[in-house]
Amino acid sequence: MSRPDLTTPWADRGELRKLLLAARDVNPRDFLLVALLGLNGLRVSEAVGANVPDLGSSGGHRTLRVTRKGSKRGVVPLAPIVCTAVDEFLAGRSVGPLLPRLHSSGVVMDPLAGISRQTAYERIRFLADWAGVNPELSPHSLRRSFVTLALQDGVPLHQVQLAVGHSNPATTMIYFKDAANLDDNPTFELAKSLVGVEA
Repeated sequence: MSRPDLTTPWADRGELRKLLLAARDVNPRDFLLVALLGLNGLRVSEAVGANVPDLGSSGGHRTLRVTRKGSKRGVVPLAPIVCTAVDEFLAGRSVGPLLPRLHSSGVVMDPLAGISRQTAYERIRFLADWAGVNPELSPHSLRRSFVTLALQDGVPLHQVQLAVGHSNPATTMIYFKDAANLDDNPTFELAKSLVGVEA
């Protein structure tokens, strides 16, 4: 069985920032989609399956209850910028999907229905194009970016593993392996030592 994570592109810090800013400019729902995938590392199924009543609080944090792989329940904290976006977008709405379908005008469609995984994929592609970043990014790319950037920042492996709901730390490391190989590849030092800094 092949592992798609080994070929899934990921967004570096600058690309993820551009994607978040572009999504914020387009509409609040798209910002929430990118934030849940890229800042919380959710699976696309977890993000599109979230409902407004799944929002809560615990230990002084605003939270979102999600249904993990294997129908396991999990709770993720929401960053303050995401909480603000949620509150502004919901504007008092207390029912329905967290990521609803929208009219072209940006108004939530009636009857309330959540976006599909396919719509999430299409929105990420659209936003990547809008932001001028890698057009091959997908929802899974943002999950992989979360893992990669967190590990690059020195977050302990077990904390990243718990955040993304992996049962095995080896799975979490698969997401990071290619990035670590690219960043730490000896080609850079060898080129520097053989032909100088400007090579």
